[in-house]
Amino acid sequence: MVNMKKFFFLLMIGLIACAPPPKALAQYIGNVGLQTTQQTLATTVNCTGSPQIFPINNLGQTQHNLSVITGTQPTMFQAELDGIDRAGNVYRISDVIENAFTAVIAQGQGTATASGYYPQIQAKVTCSPGTATFTLSYSGSQVTFNQNSGSYLNAQIDHVSFAGSAGNVSQNDTYPTPFGSTAGTIYFTYNGPVAGGTLIVECTTNQFALPNGSAALNVVLANVATLQTFQVPDTSCPFVTVKYTSGGAATSIIADYVYSPPGRIVPATQYTHYGGTNAFIVKPSAGFLHTVNINLGNAAGTFSVFDLGSAACTGTPATNTVAVITTTAAASLPTFTYDVNMLNGICIKSSAAMDVTVSAQ
Repeated sequence: MVNMKKFFFLLMIGLIACAPPPKALAQYIGNVGLQTTQQTLATTVNCTGSPQIFPINNLGQTQHNLSVITGTQPTMFQAELDGIDRAGNVYRISDVIENAFTAVIAQGQGTATASGYYPQIQAKVTCSPGTATFTLSYSGSQVTFNQNSGSYLNAQIDHVSFAGSAGNVSQNDTYPTPFGSTAGTIYFTYNGPVAGGTLIVECTTNQFALPNGSAALNVVLANVATLQTFQVPDTSCPFVTVKYTSGGAATSIIADYVYSPPGRIVPATQYTHYGGTNAFIVKPSAGFLHTVNINLGNAAGTFSVFDLGSAACTGTPATNTVAVITTTAAASLPTFTYDVNMLNGICIKSSAAMDVTVSAQ
């Protein structure tokens, strides 16, 4: 009897030891979701002409959106989003907003977007004059993907370089290009009496300022108070500087640079009209020769093109000949298309007076 009790006792111990552990009940900690954040960074703050920094609450967001409204006309306005790494290095992670006051909606508007996680995030605004004001806000999340549409696309392609800036003072505007190219259109106007000037688009890289004569655009502005439009050729360009050189105009100016989105082709050449017999420099440094048109009403002779820079384009050039076109007085000739890179420059020379148009960049 004792042995049977002992047997059943040992059997129960064995069964308990082999039994699976009881299920643990999970603790309810509430609803969990990916973090989002919104923050008003500035409300009707005056411009200072120097960079103004606005720290952003960082809760682990990876998608960043910046919105700005200008309530009073700025002559120059730039806003961007920056990421700051663990070592304190600052990186621009968005495009640069360059907007202007719009009379239709009685304010200026702009938005920028950026992706990536950084330990710290900030917004930077640089604008003038001190009478201009702006309001700045931020939103961030971990799930919303950035889109190149609407006002975000507009901030990339439309850069207002000068908005009501003094026409009797030379002006510069520098920023990174949205697509690594200068391709686009510049719209320029004088708001009143004019006295001429020049408009130049220059490129720089992280290491170099490109040499003189290699500007993507270099035009003499007409002495008119109407809209002037200039196509800017497609040149590889990480950073662009838009330069206005004053001709003494006692008025204000507006220059709006609209970039071409990828996939849209903009005419990449500018024309030079030539009617003399002296050696003439079309491009003083390396460029691209597109076409030569020998127009009507010419004398018989030859028209020559040389791969030469400014210093060598004198007298009667005899080296680096690209083309020699024989003309007649009877009729015009067809368009000559070359599409070749010129390593030194584009120099032309005619043996007799001719009406010629050269298309190049």
